[in-house]
Amino acid sequence: MSMDIATAPGKRLTFARVKASLTYRASARAFDAFEGGKRTLHRLAGSHPSRTLFIFGAQRSGTTHLERLFRADPRTVVFGEFSPLSIDPSKTVWTPLPELRRRLDAAKGSYAVARSLLASHRAIEILDAVPGSRAVWVFRRADEVVASMLRKWPGNFEQISRRVETGADGVWELETLWSDLHDRAEALSSAAPGSEARLRDLYALYWHARNDAFFDCGIDADPRIRLLDYQTLLARPAESMAALARMTGTGAPLLRFPTRTERRNPRVARPGYLSPEVAALCAELYQRLAATAAAAEARP
Repeated sequence: MSMDIATAPGKRLTFARVKASLTYRASARAFDAFEGGKRTLHRLAGSHPSRTLFIFGAQRSGTTHLERLFRADPRTVVFGEFSPLSIDPSKTVWTPLPELRRRLDAAKGSYAVARSLLASHRAIEILDAVPGSRAVWVFRRADEVVASMLRKWPGNFEQISRRVETGADGVWELETLWSDLHDRAEALSSAAPGSEARLRDLYALYWHARNDAFFDCGIDADPRIRLLDYQTLLARPAESMAALARMTGTGAPLLRFPTRTERRNPRVARPGYLSPEVAALCAELYQRLAATAAAAEARP
């Protein structure tokens, strides 16, 4: 006896997953072909970037998504976390600023976009070293970031950071930060050491430390840097991209590769819970970031 597909939820789910997988693969291949064509056109045109936009923030905050939206613009040359701007293809550590500027100037394209999370706290120094450059700092709710970190790095993020964020001098740039984070987790977390709950609190404190640098380093006072809430980018992508285009002076592209941007499902998995003290600390910082971003959007 055959069963109609409409009455077989398991089969419907399987077919939906296969369809989604094939659609993603086709889109990825088309995007790769698009980027290859972009590079060819840039070489033929021989143009060099007249503007640079830096993307800063913390891991799992939507910075990769924003980078992909910029990659969809045929005029851009985009440098991700692992790029020719790094000291090594396997590292996220950027070259010294004079060399960084030289590599940006030598790139092919109308304008450059460069993403670095490790160097976010140095945003002002970097902007000063690259005349005419601007930056966007992307942030996202701490609980969503923690959930995303747990899915991608279920306990090994610190080890990965040590491998890819160690400089040419052999010094892990976040050694002191992670030592402080463990001390803070010991003081603030109500979870048992070594438990997943403690790891959630540790990741949340990492989120707090990286985003608190926006205020602690005086970045909030620099008009060259714009705050962008990831939820705003998902809900109003065209408006968000237009605002960044105005800030950089690049103008809207005449042609854009189709890239999906949609509002995240409100039922997205949360990380269970954070210790009350940690949750309150993160909520306070998120509200401060959101308020600062809203005030900047309200300005003409």
